[in-house]
Amino acid sequence: VFAEPYIQQFLDVAKSNAKEKFAVIPNPLSFSQYITQDELRCKAKDVIVVGRLYEAQKRLTAVLKIWRKVENNPLLQDWNLTLIGEGTSGDYYKWLAAKYNLKNIHFVGRQDPIPYYRRASILLSTSAYEGWPMILMECMPMGVVPCVFNSYGAVTEIISHKQSGMVAPEYDLNAFYQNLSQVMQDDEMRKRMAAQAIECSRQFDVSNVGKKWHQLFEELTK
Repeated sequence: VFAEPYIQQFLDVAKSNAKEKFAVIPNPLSFSQYITQDELRCKAKDVIVVGRLYEAQKRLTAVLKIWRKVENNPLLQDWNLTLIGEGTSGDYYKWLAAKYNLKNIHFVGRQDPIPYYRRASILLSTSAYEGWPMILMECMPMGVVPCVFNSYGAVTEIISHKQSGMVAPEYDLNAFYQNLSQVMQDDEMRKRMAAQAIECSRQFDVSNVGKKWHQLFEELTK
């Protein structure tokens, strides 16, 4: 399984207690690129969302509600939000952004996300469920601080709250906004968390994950 919390879910479904038959091996990073210290110092006041524009899973209405709070805060009006991706809910999100009269928001469709990761400071994820979210595997090596809901088992296996990212209680919009606004306003905290996100992501490098698979195969063949 990807993460320790998923083992019990499998056991519950299988009506089994055979926990010893499971091994925990995460998915590796999507690419072996890490942002440089020079690039890290040049981060912009950009917040990004990357993925399918699909409400049932991604719940981006939450992002727009939270961003409305951001735009109503006079201390945060120099920040921008960019949504990268396409999906069946795209038109609805654009309508809702217009309804909320959001100004600092951009829908750019499907794009190579790497240039956005290199520039952005913060990533938002409001998914109702994920297995092993690859957007975290992409953003953290790029020094992008993730702000997420604690809505699936792998979250706390990847992110340490207030160290390598921000984790809000499941669908608590106010807590999410407070986390986000704190990271946006505190430059030193944001830089420290970005550096920690990079270091934490190294444990998921393909070489380290490959060693776990090699060790498992060795144990199975003894």
